[in-house]
Amino acid sequence: MEKYKIAELYGGGFTNKGAELMVDACCQKIDSWSDDWRLAMDWTVGSYEERSQRSLWNKVDFRRFKSKSHLPAEFIPSKIKKRLGIVSRDEIDIVLDISGFGYSDQWGVEFAKIMADRSIVRSQKGERYILLPQAYGPFKNNKLADVAKSYFDRSEVLYVRDKVSLEYMQKLMGADERLRLFPDFTCLVKGYENVSPTKREYMCVVPNCRMIDPRHGKQGSEYLGSLIHAIEFAFKKGVQPIIINHEGVQDLEIVKELKKKSKCEVVVINGGSSRYLKAIFKNALFVLGSRFHALISSLTQGVPCIGMGWSHKYEELFSDFGIKEYLVEVKGDGVLRCVDSLLDVKCRERVIEHINKGVIHYNEKAETMWSEIQTLMLR
Repeated sequence: MEKYKIAELYGGGFTNKGAELMVDACCQKIDSWSDDWRLAMDWTVGSYEERSQRSLWNKVDFRRFKSKSHLPAEFIPSKIKKRLGIVSRDEIDIVLDISGFGYSDQWGVEFAKIMADRSIVRSQKGERYILLPQAYGPFKNNKLADVAKSYFDRSEVLYVRDKVSLEYMQKLMGADERLRLFPDFTCLVKGYENVSPTKREYMCVVPNCRMIDPRHGKQGSEYLGSLIHAIEFAFKKGVQPIIINHEGVQDLEIVKELKKKSKCEVVVINGGSSRYLKAIFKNALFVLGSRFHALISSLTQGVPCIGMGWSHKYEELFSDFGIKEYLVEVKGDGVLRCVDSLLDVKCRERVIEHINKGVIHYNEKAETMWSEIQTLMLR
């Protein structure tokens, strides 16, 4: 096989549109740098079409063989591997890890252990690791802390997305110069042009099943009720509610429930690429959501947002854009007050002014981060 350097994208995906945005951001940047690099993803992630549309090669492992999972791919002739876009474990030069929040108490030890075990073996073979900006921690679980640190210690640089995550990481790792504070990097991915789901002014509602998950939000009927009240209130004011599934099957169940129980006409969007959904957010009056990357996609396009979240990453996000008052609790009338204020043109314009300052910062920092990564990868 003609020799390329191979970078594996680890932790991305296509069902969750935030994960898809991160994949697209990596593909967009690295494809523009050099013909010497090829990007790969595990062949079990997404469909062949989703990977091939982004020129992603297929890292082939047969997990049923456990420690020998990589061997079948090693026996495929080089010419066939090149023709089929297949790479094996031993051909990976560097891992770009975009899984971030998986390294936290909420997700337990097993997720972190996969990369910790891998890095123990593969780093000795020259495999390198860069962790792109994500939320991390907390690490109150001592076993998780030990396992995560084992992996982090073998990484070249760890980009951390917010100040709270940085504090968690510093507590775990000490004053480590590899820790770098950079915001989310999907801001550079452009949405499609000329997407309009309705001729009316509209708001987007993006629910998140984590808000009713016992491990996270556990808000239940109060969360659904709050969204329904906001949908009906906006509709009475002449604004079309559009409910968007930004994740998959679990979020779809909430979307269906919201449509069923709302006493007004709603539009549902289920499916479509992350760039398609980003275009829909761009033309909205505002977005009411609990999916982090739906909020990021909106804010970095200058669109006001109302958020309800389940972790510190939401608080840090709204602080970055100077609109902390628009991150509200499920209980009470905070959501309706925020919806009412954003329906006022002058108020909405003031919010947009604050947001646009954050947009400039995010774009500049994202470009700086990619410049650093380019230097690391191409050295």
